[in-house]
Amino acid sequence: MARAGHTCTGIDFSLASVAYARETAAALVPGGRLLLEASTGGSIKATGSAERSWYTARSGLWSDRPHLALEESFWDEGAQAATTRHYVVDAESGGVPPQEGFVAITAVRR
Repeated sequence: MARAGHTCTGIDFSLASVAYARETAAALVPGGRLLLEASTGGSIKATGSAERSWYTARSGLWSDRPHLALEESFWDEGAQAATTRHYVVDAESGGVPPQEGFVAITAVRR
């Protein structure tokens, strides 16, 4: 896509996403297909401007155990970038393991 003149910057620091990417990287073979999640500048700004939220789950992407997920987002107008932070609180222990704090940063390029 870069050769076609497209520019996109996406950074994901979540250990779950990085682990998933490493596990599936072997599936990318010559002649294979890559599926991208495209976002508009407006949707990225909306993500960065979203209100704080939370939910509970028995299991999911963030944890295989029952947990409370907290999410907060920020929009940086100068950088045209959204930052979303996810915190996971274990339902049984009440602990927030260091590896359970996830940050995703998405930038708009024009």
